[in-house]
Amino acid sequence: MATINYSWIGKKVLIVEDDRVNLMMVKLFLSTTGITIFNANNGDEAIEVNNNEKPDIILMDIRMPGMDGLDATRIIRVTDKVVPIIAVTAFAMPNDEEVAMAAGCSAFITKPYNKNFLMQRMNHLLGFE
Repeated sequence: MATINYSWIGKKVLIVEDDRVNLMMVKLFLSTTGITIFNANNGDEAIEVNNNEKPDIILMDIRMPGMDGLDATRIIRVTDKVVPIIAVTAFAMPNDEEVAMAAGCSAFITKPYNKNFLMQRMNHLLGFE
């Protein structure tokens, strides 16, 4: 399978992730795309960074200390109905995707991250396909 070279120059992503290893992995995946990366460690920070930086896409961890990703998504959706938010979780239960979508998420992926799936999903939600 050929490697796809994604180019997201001029776009911004907010990675909301409390696990440093997962954060570094996603940053590595995105390092060749040209996208500008912002990160937050919890839901409260996610809301603040979203309001200040206006990212083009958000990767939202669901389970974090403090405010979780679903509550942060609901709050973001009050003022921003269009930014794509990808729910990310390591502990997927059968109805988690349905709950995430009801909270306002645009897509749902599980950890450990599958690089190709993540990149394809982001490319689609950023409007490049």
